[in-house]
Amino acid sequence: MPSIHDAIVVGASVSGSMAARALASKGHSVALVEEHEKTGKMGKCTAIVSKKGLDSLGVDYSRAKLNDVKGARIFSGKEELAIKTSTVQAVVMNRFLFDDACVSSAVDKGAELFTGLKLTSIKQNGAVESTCVNTISNGSCCTTTQSTQGGKTFSSKALIGADGVWSGVASAGNFPKIPMSQHVVAFEREVSGVTCEKDAAYVILEKEFTDFFAWVVPCSESVARIGFATRNFHGFNKAKEALLKHPAIGELAKGKTEREFSHLIPLKARKQTQKQNILLVGDAAGQVKSTTGGGIVYGGNCAKIAGAETAKFLEGGSLGYEKAWRMEYGNYLRMHSIARSFLNTFGGPSFLKAFRLLGGRAMLENFGDMDYFIKKK
Repeated sequence: MPSIHDAIVVGASVSGSMAARALASKGHSVALVEEHEKTGKMGKCTAIVSKKGLDSLGVDYSRAKLNDVKGARIFSGKEELAIKTSTVQAVVMNRFLFDDACVSSAVDKGAELFTGLKLTSIKQNGAVESTCVNTISNGSCCTTTQSTQGGKTFSSKALIGADGVWSGVASAGNFPKIPMSQHVVAFEREVSGVTCEKDAAYVILEKEFTDFFAWVVPCSESVARIGFATRNFHGFNKAKEALLKHPAIGELAKGKTEREFSHLIPLKARKQTQKQNILLVGDAAGQVKSTTGGGIVYGGNCAKIAGAETAKFLEGGSLGYEKAWRMEYGNYLRMHSIARSFLNTFGGPSFLKAFRLLGGRAMLENFGDMDYFIKKK
């Protein structure tokens, strides 16, 4: 017999948890399904997030917070631009603990968590056969999952895919793909036993990273995250070598490696993120800032919209997620895309000179919002 829920959310990280929490808080039964035995993004995230954006998610992140960042130093060749503010602009977190807090916030509202189930297929407008044991059924949709421990059958009226850049929901639902040219591959290493500038993150704009950037994010006075991202997949190893030799990195590269990862990041939203009662949120939808590759704030808030719209649908209304999230956040994501194109066109040194002429430093020092280039209403 299937486990009957109002909605299924696939992917138990930030976006999936926000969608599940929004639905469960309205009294709807929600199954939050995760392919791994442990929830979250498995630490594959720099996890530096604007304080304003983080606060907007409504999750208690105090246990996950590692450091507060007030400013930035931008390097390109011999050029350097320092941005200083008197207030905390960003929070550096332990991503494992933050994901856990997000999942707990959904479970506390009544969402039911299932781990170790991996999605494999969706059948729309087809009956769910009793022999489909590893299955999530979504109204007229049948979604198959696999598990090392057998599997489980679910039944629901809506399905939300929050399962990342390699989204099984998007693939099985035949959603339009984001071109590989609109992705970057990122590398990061967390090092300890070093000396960090605790209050400032570093941004490095060099020819090896001209289509994106490299970074240093301080977790404490002795722990830092160093990394880069690039669209040039073939030049990945060369860029990695350049990063570790860069003067701004200095002795950090000699620190003890605590963890290291590579990860693909989408920089453009899918052309379609809703098909009838199947929705995509977060990285699965491409709700990511193309300037930085950050997706926690936009993905999490779009997921809240997905949950609210699905609740309306379950209560007899229409499901208007596609229009709702684009109306709220589409223009902001487009502004990030324009800024990214500008940076890619002019390159590091030229960008810094233009930035100074346009008064960019004063703007950031006075406003300092990492998510919205204009004040959000």
